[in-house]
Amino acid sequence: MLKEKSISSKINKLLYHRKLIIITIIIIIFIYVIITDIIIIKRINYNDQFLKKKIEESKIALETKQQFLSTMSHEIRTPLNGIIGITNLLKNFNYPPEQKELINTLENASKSLLMIINDILDLSKIEDNKIKITKEEFCLEREIIELIDMFVLEATKKNIELILKYDSSIPNVLIGDYGKLKQILYNLLSNAIKFTEKGHVKLSVVKKAEANNNVVLDFSVEDTGIGIKKENIEEIFNPFYQIQQTRIRKSGGTGLGLAITKNLINILGGDIKVNSVENKGTSFKFTLSFEKSGDIIINQKDFLKDYHIFFIIQKHEMIPIYEDIFNFYNVKNFTISDDMSVLFKEAEKSSKTLKKIIIIDEDILFDKTKNNEAIRFLYQYKKSTNIYLYAKRINERLIKIIKLYNLYLIQKPFTLSKLFNVLIGHNYFEKNLVNFKINKGNKIINKLKNKKILVVDDNELNRDIIKSFLIHYEVNVETSDNGFDAINKCLTNDFDAIIMDYHMPVMDGIEATK
Repeated sequence: MLKEKSISSKINKLLYHRKLIIITIIIIIFIYVIITDIIIIKRINYNDQFLKKKIEESKIALETKQQFLSTMSHEIRTPLNGIIGITNLLKNFNYPPEQKELINTLENASKSLLMIINDILDLSKIEDNKIKITKEEFCLEREIIELIDMFVLEATKKNIELILKYDSSIPNVLIGDYGKLKQILYNLLSNAIKFTEKGHVKLSVVKKAEANNNVVLDFSVEDTGIGIKKENIEEIFNPFYQIQQTRIRKSGGTGLGLAITKNLINILGGDIKVNSVENKGTSFKFTLSFEKSGDIIINQKDFLKDYHIFFIIQKHEMIPIYEDIFNFYNVKNFTISDDMSVLFKEAEKSSKTLKKIIIIDEDILFDKTKNNEAIRFLYQYKKSTNIYLYAKRINERLIKIIKLYNLYLIQKPFTLSKLFNVLIGHNYFEKNLVNFKINKGNKIINKLKNKKILVVDDNELNRDIIKSFLIHYEVNVETSDNGFDAINKCLTNDFDAIIMDYHMPVMDGIEATK
């Protein structure tokens, strides 16, 4: 009996100790969990504070970057704007045609550099959601022709044909953000020429729809260049992404153009699509909507119905391209060929009731295998037919040819408006668009006459250029190089307007304006 009690007591003690051990373990685990939670909470709080600090530092860094880019772009753009301003002033002088072309080339090169600088700043603005849409009236065809002219020199060096397919039914004057559209087209054309070694680059602008006060336009830029691999197509719109690095280095570029282009198209309410076949070419397409302005309506419809066009070109592979252009313009009677014997036969067979228009590509006149036949063709028809030289740029050699054969000039790329202009004997853009600008601006110009304007800019070149422009409109101009001096001049003078720069020493434009 005693033995059984002793055993029972031992068992109870063991159970008691076991319970103590279990309770102790539970308490230790509980304490460990609490301590771990406290450590985790402290770490979370620390990480949270660290993240907040890093976010704040990132915001400061972004603001600093934006401020730096803004200041840098301003400092670089200031002398560039001076160069562009001087070229605009030089255009007012009566220089020989070849010198005017050099002035235009200088202006276009300066504008190209300016657009690269703007690309860097614009990417930063896009990332910070600071891009704003502006609306203004503009003549799309004229602006696009001027844009393409910026690439003529580069295309000529590479022996690439620049083609413009422009829908003549598009309203002459539109309302929208042409600055951003120009940047989009500039980036696409620049890329197309950069990666095309032979063939052509074509810009197409076609009216898709027109209703009430709006017009929807399809834009496309296609080339016969190196193309893009399928696996790279989705990535080409990423900032700084560059395909085939060695070719990019050879051609130059920041890798920002397509990223900015896609974002700008999206901001304007469109979307960009790309089709590409490696080693065959690439096509970029997008659609945008614009408002119409009813200030000018110039009817070019059917003005070629009484003419037969004979187009002499040098490159056989370009025949279907130009045939497509003429068919697009609804030209009924035309012959395009690089074979002079074909043109002679067609010219003899053509209806006597139709007037002949002969357009000869400048390249064929300098092709030793074809120029003799081309010159014979010119001699045969120069007295009875208007002959137009289709050329990229004016130079001394072309001027001699124009005078020798009594030719008219159509500058590349071909458009219906350019032919329309020379046929009716005046420049469409200068007569109509300048008149449009004058009609729009006459009231402003009259108001400017004899007014007193203060020009405030720390850059002497900028002050001189602005002063020259204003004096041309009989404005009385005073100048100042900082905001503080401008305030003092305002205290002793009664100015009708003040043109104020932003970044200036002593006192900037914002502070002075306040």
